[in-house]
Amino acid sequence: MFRPKFMETIDPLDFDPPRRLLIVDDHPVLRNGVKEILQAFPKLCICAEADNAVTALDAVKRLQPEVALVDLSLPDCSGIQLIDRMLAADGDLRILVFSMHDDPGCVLGALRAGARGYLRKDEGLDTLFAAFQTVLEGRIFLSPQFRDRPILRALQDNPGKTRPRTESLSTRESEVLTLIGNGKRTAAIAAQLHISVKTVETHRVHIKEKLAIADVLELTRFAREWCLAAAV
Repeated sequence: MFRPKFMETIDPLDFDPPRRLLIVDDHPVLRNGVKEILQAFPKLCICAEADNAVTALDAVKRLQPEVALVDLSLPDCSGIQLIDRMLAADGDLRILVFSMHDDPGCVLGALRAGARGYLRKDEGLDTLFAAFQTVLEGRIFLSPQFRDRPILRALQDNPGKTRPRTESLSTRESEVLTLIGNGKRTAAIAAQLHISVKTVETHRVHIKEKLAIADVLELTRFAREWCLAAAV
């Protein structure tokens, strides 16, 4: 039986009793493959599977799984909406998204809805097991390619929050951040907000300080992703 490398130093007795897992995906081949793979992970036992949102919600209410592996592409409901509904039914449920979508807006949308992790379907088996281990420990897991995205890292570093540290921004700073995300240059921002270029630069400095952003390039990247996520 496959045993992932990161589990080689872990005592299987630490996983007693196993947590109940619900698998939600509309592809039966994938569900069966995941079930077979997870037999090697002693901390989980599969209590149910679902190929649509209705069946998934019924399973949450009847069986009270502790963890759910959820695809974002379902025939009767978006994965983001399903996450929200599942957590409304059971606020203690830990949800790990399992998806082919690599748009940071989708990732942030899932995390803002309450998911505890986001794993791409093309990851290796060790990453799959590590994702479950991380989520079960109460931490947020992101596939490696998402970890350097500023807006996602902000959530990963603050798992108790549903959105990054933008609450600390003033109304004017939020306006400047939005315009930066929309591709506006400093002079254009100043003209649109009827303030001086120097004032815009001051707002940029304050935004970087409040969001712990190192430089202009990272600020621009964060702003673009923030605007994208707002539309999710």
